[in-house]
Order: sequence, then C-alpha cells, then structure tokens
Amino acid sequence: METNELKNRAVKVIDAIAIGQADLHALVASEKALAALEGTRARLRGAFGELDVTVKDQVAEGSVVVTRAKLKGAHVGVLDIPGGHLAPTGNAISTSASIALTFDAAGKVVGFKALYDFPKVLAQMGAQLVIPAAGARS
Repeated sequence: METNELKNRAVKVIDAIAIGQADLHALVASEKALAALEGTRARLRGAFGELDVTVKDQVAEGSVVVTRAKLKGAHVGVLDIPGGHLAPTGNAISTSASIALTFDAAGKVVGFKALYDFPKVLAQMGAQLVIPAAGARS
C-alpha cells in the first residue's frame, strides 16, 4: 500500500479514537489491536470527551506509520489512574502524543502503541503522580 494512503489511514484511526468519527472495526484487522484501540478510546473519551487532535508530523517505514500529534481537551469525566480514580476537574489539558500503527497488506491495523506525557496531563488537571522511593512501602 502507498505511503500516503497509510498515513491517511493512520489519521482516520486517530480520529476514531479521539472523536469517534469512524467505526474501529472497519479499520482494524487484529482482535488484539482492536481491543487496545477500543480500550484507549473508552479511557480517553470517558475522561476528556472529544479531543482536538492536530497532526504535527508523520513518518512511514514499510507497514508502520508513526504520528506525532497535539491533543487538547478538558477533563470532564472520571480518569482511572494507578491506585484510584481522578474525579472530573474541568481543567483544560494539552499534550503531545506519539502513536505508532502497524498495518497489514490490506491497510488494516494489526498493531498499536501510543505514548504521551502522563505526568504533564495530571499536573494540568491539578493532580500529582507520586512514585514511591525504591524499597518504600505504602
């Protein structure tokens, strides 16, 4: 599949996660990838509603497309975090994310990874991530 077509498909998948404009089932071939994408969409949409996504750049190599994007939204729902839940604050959030999607020959997603600055997002919501010192007990 052509590089530009894969990049366009990657944007469609990211939009499906952030604002729910597309059916993930039609874009994904792997059950494992579908479960990961649906889980990510449920967590993000549940905590932040619709996110504004701005694609900053994309790199495609073979069947993998990596997209760097800016995510903006507001904390309008409960966010599950390690050790508990964070109630809605209404605070605005803005962070960069890197999303790697692997496609099969038909142009459907078979692999998914995403990274974003979670401590930065927590700080914008007024929360703080506390990591215990090595050997410390809670």
